[in-house]
Amino acid sequence: MGAEAIGAGNGVVTGFLRRYDAGAFSNCMEPAPVKRYRVSFYQASHSNDVTPELAADLLAPIADGDAPVLTFGRYHYKLVLTRVAAGCYKGEVKRYGEDDLPHAGTLDGDERELELEDFEKTIERNYFLFFQGRKLLVWQENRRASSASLLGRYLTQALGQTISFAPVMTPEVTREFLLGTYKPKAIQFAVARPMNPDMFLDAGETDRILRIIAGLDGLSGTFRISANAPGIKGRLLNAARALELGNSLISSGQAHMVRLEMHDLDHPIDLIADRLKDNIEVEMAGRYPHPPSVYSQLQAAKDRMEVLLREVFGQ
Repeated sequence: MGAEAIGAGNGVVTGFLRRYDAGAFSNCMEPAPVKRYRVSFYQASHSNDVTPELAADLLAPIADGDAPVLTFGRYHYKLVLTRVAAGCYKGEVKRYGEDDLPHAGTLDGDERELELEDFEKTIERNYFLFFQGRKLLVWQENRRASSASLLGRYLTQALGQTISFAPVMTPEVTREFLLGTYKPKAIQFAVARPMNPDMFLDAGETDRILRIIAGLDGLSGTFRISANAPGIKGRLLNAARALELGNSLISSGQAHMVRLEMHDLDHPIDLIADRLKDNIEVEMAGRYPHPPSVYSQLQAAKDRMEVLLREVFGQ
């Protein structure tokens, strides 16, 4: 892969991760198996008291030093980061655990146990691209690994500054809600119980909601919070807090429905359906995604969304 720092200063980098060369005789080879992944787009935000150097290049301290291994609950996480161009990064979040391993077997019933050495752990990962100019995160979804909200918690602890990621919404929703045109009167959301509830420790309202479900031994929950009640009309929710909760639920990767009912708007705003997202098909190396293919496809997903991203970010 080559690096092209085209427009890196404003975060509009086109093709800085070019399609890798599969070989001059690829047309004579059997096509590699592929697997589909969902891609989501997030924007980073940080506390107001960050240093100018950190605000100008959020991931530089990690890229220039050793990324720490941090523990959340019963899992350990490490950020692997590479600077591709000025203000542009590719990376992965590795989750190390002690999960139960499946058995391997044949169709006739023979089985054997898969084993790890005592010092080894299972690894799950998410791949991503980050563009500093827009603070844009292009994120490969993998619920078995981690989430954009966990990446925010990792950076918060590693950098000593509050970092969070909010989903990038469509231009229409950005105009209707985020710019204050309409105000919410109710929020409705549905979430699934996470495979690793400890991932969301100290994650505010999202943590409390997910732990209610886990505490009742439930697998999912649907909630509706309204500013009104029978005989009481015309009240509105706190817009900033409603959006914060919605973004937190989406960034957790556990929500499959988050809708805001708006005052004077005849349709709800669906924070999941109305966010920027895409699907990619990644070549596999055996049972695992081939990293060059993942990064190439993440770049391609960003390129497909570039017109909408320019409309949202204005650059």
